Amino acid sequence: MSEEMNALAMKAQNGNRKALLQLWQGVSRLAYKIAMRYKRIADLNGAVDTDDLKQCAFLGFYEAVQGFDPLQGSFPSVLSYGVRSACRSALGLTGRERKEHYTAISLDAPIPGTDDLTIADTIQDPASADAFEQTELRQDIEKALHRLPDDMESIIRLHDLEGLGLEEASAKAGHATNTGRKLRRKGFYKLRQDRCIRDHDPSVRLIYKGFRAWDRDWTSVVEEEAFRRISRGY
Repeated sequence: MSEEMNALAMKAQNGNRKALLQLWQGVSRLAYKIAMRYKRIADLNGAVDTDDLKQCAFLGFYEAVQGFDPLQGSFPSVLSYGVRSACRSALGLTGRERKEHYTAISLDAPIPGTDDLTIADTIQDPASADAFEQTELRQDIEKALHRLPDDMESIIRLHDLEGLGLEEASAKAGHATNTGRKLRRKGFYKLRQDRCIRDHDPSVRLIYKGFRAWDRDWTSVVEEEAFRRISRGY
């Protein structure tokens, strides 16, 4: 099985899209299992949800394909490292702790439901947390918001920046609640694709104080990301 995966990985690395999809179908369950080890940590983190972890599973898979060298090990072992790295990057993990978040909890205490993760692995670097408030990020997000269609920008500002409920924000913007929900979803999708936002570290999930965590309402995050990358021909 490993030899077959290795062969598919080499074909995928050379641009064979059929091999990429075939390999993903063969290892997706393993990739998801590895990513879901971080679910409890994601719950503590608060800015990464299950869909984000699923996306990390594919992104880790994709990076594993691109960096695969059969002389350095089997593809499943490379996949494990790739998925773990993608999850840790999304969560902003550095192994250092802000102790006020975990008072009276041993840093070496294992996280229930995980194989080998401890509390110390879950702590975000203070510098990473401070990144949420950096002027450059705020400016880039403002630019991205201004590039949205007016109706999308309005609903996001009212709901996510001013803190109005979706029904109230929609009404204030002159829309039915369901319309407001759709506009917000489309707006967030466009924000995620904006070059200004994408240039920032993927662990940055908040716009600034008062802005909620990035929404994730995609039907299938992994498949969407997979086909987006494939359609671009890598």
